Amino acid sequence: MIAINRRPLKTHPLTPGPWPLTTMLRSIKTRLFIWLITSFTVIMAVLGIFLYNRLDVIVMDSVDHLLSDKSEILKGLVHVEKGEVEFEISEVTAGDYSIKNSGHYFELIDVTGVPLVKSKSLGNFTLTAIRVAGIHTTTGPAGEPIRLLIEDFSVNNERFLIYVAEGITADINLLRSFKLFLSIVFPLTILISGLGSIVIVWLSLRPLASFSSQIGRITEKRLHERVDANDVDAELKALASSFNETMDRLEKAFQAQRDFLSDASHELRTPTSVIKSTVDVALRRERPVEEYREALETIKTATERMGGLIDRLLRLSRLDAEQLKFKNENISLKDVLEITLKTISPLAQEREIRVNAEKIEEIVLTGDKDQLIELFLSILDNSIKYNRPNGSVTVSMTRSGEWAITRIMDTGIGIAPEALDKVFARFYRADLSRGEIAGTGLGLPIAKGIAESHGGRIEVESEFGKGTTFSVYLPLSK
Repeated sequence: MIAINRRPLKTHPLTPGPWPLTTMLRSIKTRLFIWLITSFTVIMAVLGIFLYNRLDVIVMDSVDHLLSDKSEILKGLVHVEKGEVEFEISEVTAGDYSIKNSGHYFELIDVTGVPLVKSKSLGNFTLTAIRVAGIHTTTGPAGEPIRLLIEDFSVNNERFLIYVAEGITADINLLRSFKLFLSIVFPLTILISGLGSIVIVWLSLRPLASFSSQIGRITEKRLHERVDANDVDAELKALASSFNETMDRLEKAFQAQRDFLSDASHELRTPTSVIKSTVDVALRRERPVEEYREALETIKTATERMGGLIDRLLRLSRLDAEQLKFKNENISLKDVLEITLKTISPLAQEREIRVNAEKIEEIVLTGDKDQLIELFLSILDNSIKYNRPNGSVTVSMTRSGEWAITRIMDTGIGIAPEALDKVFARFYRADLSRGEIAGTGLGLPIAKGIAESHGGRIEVESEFGKGTTFSVYLPLSK
């Protein structure tokens, strides 16, 4: 024999798997952190751009105002007498305009481009390469950046162009320093804000983690426990209240399931015990054929009862799961009631109960005829079994708005007020009758399920000791 070493299969590197990013984005903490950081980064970026542009405008406006003031002063030094242009150069021979490459320059030309005068700070450099009036940013005699103002003016009908310039190296360095400041401080601020966001997100979601922990402690064995809705944050109060309401319904459903299993076991135990005891007695010794026949008849009756109970349990289960198939056809509710009354008549005669039909209108609706017959049979069967000797059952049917209302009134023993909400519970039978009147307690629950499956409902009114009225509401065909 050849031994085969079975090794665990390895996942191929190209096999698609869960993306880490997708897994991370499913976390509320991650999404909230990303949202906060993205929002703060965008805000800081917009703020930084705004502040830098605003500072640039302020700095350049300051230089432009200075240029405008100096231009006005220089224009005031120009005079024209007897056709000759005179410039009071003595006013500007000293100071910044006399120092070469000082960053303070001016030049005066006529409209034909003939140079008239310029500051000593320009040396052999000229500013007149640009002839368009306005403010320009260009290069000075030392290659430094300058801000240049060109203005067209007239003196005694003689037109001139004056050039006034200021070096802006310091201003540009200021803007660069501010940009460097923003590039350092803003990322650092974003980093600190990111750490703060982590703390804020953690603190904000900690109540949710506590809430989740409380929920996690509730199991099927501790369904009675609830979340304290008064001890949670305001944002979680609605969720806690909804959860507690859901748990109330779930606890009732679990209890109903336990009661259902208990009652089903109790109901099935009787026919099972009958079958077993009958078989045990029959097998103790040899018996005549007649006794065996009687034993088999007893077993058959118990089996039929057990089969009927199982069939009803299956119907209820399918109704709960909405798996019971219904026909969808136009039917006459009057025909349904006539068939129902004819079917129930033998039982009524056996119990000496009068069944009266009055105010039966011709009403057409959409539904399953056989299922509706079973619905009314279940209610009539209940009204007859729990009626008084020589009592009566009255059936009426009317139209009200979009509903066909069928009322079944009996003169029976009635239902106690505390038991009125239990009549549609499975296996429920009044204590007065349990063990005296045959039945499984499943007829009314099935009737209720059929009515709801048709979009309707059943209401019950009763006065203990005087009688009960069942009202079946079914929607009319549109």
